[in-house]
Amino acid sequence: MLSRAIVPSLFVLALISAPPVLAASGEAVTILSGGEDAQNCFNAAVNAAHGLFTSREDLNDCNRALMENILQRRDRAGTYVNRAIVETSLSRYRDAFKDFQRAIKTMPGLPEPYVGRGNIYFLAGKLNKAIDDYTRALDLHLSRDHIAYLNRGMAYEKLGRLDVAEANYREALKAQPDWKLAQKKLSWVLAKQATEGTK
Repeated sequence: MLSRAIVPSLFVLALISAPPVLAASGEAVTILSGGEDAQNCFNAAVNAAHGLFTSREDLNDCNRALMENILQRRDRAGTYVNRAIVETSLSRYRDAFKDFQRAIKTMPGLPEPYVGRGNIYFLAGKLNKAIDDYTRALDLHLSRDHIAYLNRGMAYEKLGRLDVAEANYREALKAQPDWKLAQKKLSWVLAKQATEGTK
């Protein structure tokens, strides 16, 4: 049976206060095969991306979709991304990282897993690797590019490169002018630069 699902494959790292929080956002990849398990995995990923409850049973749906169904290459990559989103929501970061890796290996031209893997790198403090992944996602024409710009800006901000962070926040706001998080991050960086300029 064919099912049509959209894969929410991105998290925005909302790192305004510690500890870091993964906040919701989604990017769509259409899945045309996989049946009920793939659809359930998709639904769980949607919930996880919006900060709603996920469980081990949600992971089981994803596992069954990957093990028991014949998936087209793009659908398999998208399902790996879905499972990684669920794993991330359950704080299973190593498993999520492996699934983002699998998605990239399955379909290197898919931009969404690079953002997810970049977020895991970010949380691990590997900021340069995170920046590389966000840049790769942008190079692959991520449709919701404002997310990668914001995340890349936060990585540069943590590295103390406020001018580059500012440029990335401005790019995020070009794509999504009313985005409160990007506005807040830009305001903070501008205030920090002004403070540093007066010292």
